[in-house]
Amino acid sequence: MATGGAGPDTDFFGSENYQDQNDELTVLQSIFEDKMTILSEATPDDPESIHALQIRIPVNLAGDNVKIEAWLPIETDMTHTETLCSNTGNGRPNLCRSDSGRRWHSTFTLAQLTPLEMNVSFPVDYPGCAPPIFTLSCQWLDGTQLSALCRQLDAMWGEMPQQPIVFTWVDWLQNETICFLGLENGVVMTPHIEQDADFLSTIDPRALPMSCDLLQAIVTILRYNMMYEMEKFQKENHDCGICFDNRPGREFYRINGCFHHFCHDCLAGYCHTHVSDGTVQLLTCPDIDCKNPIPPNIARDVLDDKDFVRYERLILQKTLDTMEDVDYCPRCNMVVIKELDSSKLAHCVACFYSYCTGCREPWHQGTKCITAEEKLEELEKLRTDEQNEDAKIIAEKLRKYLIHEKLTKRTIQDISVPCPGCNVRIEKAMGCNYMTCKCGVHFCWLCQKQIRGYDHFGESCDTFTIVDTARPQPMVREYPEGAQEVKNILSLHPERRKYLKNGPTDRKSVV
Repeated sequence: MATGGAGPDTDFFGSENYQDQNDELTVLQSIFEDKMTILSEATPDDPESIHALQIRIPVNLAGDNVKIEAWLPIETDMTHTETLCSNTGNGRPNLCRSDSGRRWHSTFTLAQLTPLEMNVSFPVDYPGCAPPIFTLSCQWLDGTQLSALCRQLDAMWGEMPQQPIVFTWVDWLQNETICFLGLENGVVMTPHIEQDADFLSTIDPRALPMSCDLLQAIVTILRYNMMYEMEKFQKENHDCGICFDNRPGREFYRINGCFHHFCHDCLAGYCHTHVSDGTVQLLTCPDIDCKNPIPPNIARDVLDDKDFVRYERLILQKTLDTMEDVDYCPRCNMVVIKELDSSKLAHCVACFYSYCTGCREPWHQGTKCITAEEKLEELEKLRTDEQNEDAKIIAEKLRKYLIHEKLTKRTIQDISVPCPGCNVRIEKAMGCNYMTCKCGVHFCWLCQKQIRGYDHFGESCDTFTIVDTARPQPMVREYPEGAQEVKNILSLHPERRKYLKNGPTDRKSVV
């Protein structure tokens, strides 16, 4: 490797080499812009200074994509890598064990690889006598492959001596690296292994592979590919999947996982509608048959502060409702974690209330739950006993409440069926027997089985019920005693309706 000759002196700053280096540096800056970083510059104020720069070289692929094949130790945790791959357009990596069972074998496809990094410094006798001093680094090439590139750059300097060479090197690395190394069919990445001295002597000291930590190298490559695809998407025009308008990519949200895209206005209206209706569990990709959830960061962007607070609260509530070990305290309505054993005991840490999750009453160790019917029977027995007036009034109010609760439960049982997915009871008002719950489950009203499409009907269940016994009959309204009396008077004397006035408690009375 060339060392660049003697150190800089005052004669260098007036030489032709210094002018050529400045010209080349200016040209490289105008060509590579943000891909190049100047590490230091040679100035007359500092006789020891030299030009040094770093160039990130994007490598052109042989096709639209490149296949990556990685071999990792079996103890490697690939969870983070799988997550990153799920956020790229090429899906999760294909993971399997090797034949020996000692390594993971992973394959995935990317649209772009991380760039090569070339650090270059100009010796004082460049380009007149000596070539630039350089090093090459890369996440997806090993020391042997980088050494081959270094030797090729040396050969190119031998063919073009005493000429500014950096741009020629960069252009060749960008366009010829894949073909020169024979990587048209894919890149193979293996763990770094400590080699003996004989093997290390064949590795060029300017070759600095960045794949010693193979897992970190893969993560870096995946992140770079994800950013590359997003930048490419934003530079192109696309059609919105909802309004079908053609807009620039920067006006779209792209959903991770499925990569369907929708314009800001349509997705904002879509999210606002579900949050307003309380159906945040259905806030998935609007594309047909796609169930990828809308990411929280998109919801944060399109919703105002009030709606986003409601969104977070509903997401938490819907999530808790799906957890079998979660209950709500009947006293303060705080979230309670059920006991791990088979008992129905639950303790509220907010109000310190211990209760039975079966009947919602205070904990009754060793006794069975009392139903509303049994409570009514006990109250009927107490009514015959001698009680003071206050006790009779309280007992009567409790009796009416229990009667109402009993009738309510009976009515709900008669006119609704439980969803097979979330167990919430659903009432059918009209239409066919194909039901869709807010939790997203589709089921048959007649047999309560989960279905998909109408193929289920015609075999065991009918699409429509001829005699729709499932539809609730109009309930006979029960009027209070005073209201019934007013109704009877008006039926006999309709002319008295004009004398109908509001009573002191906003009830109607007839004068």
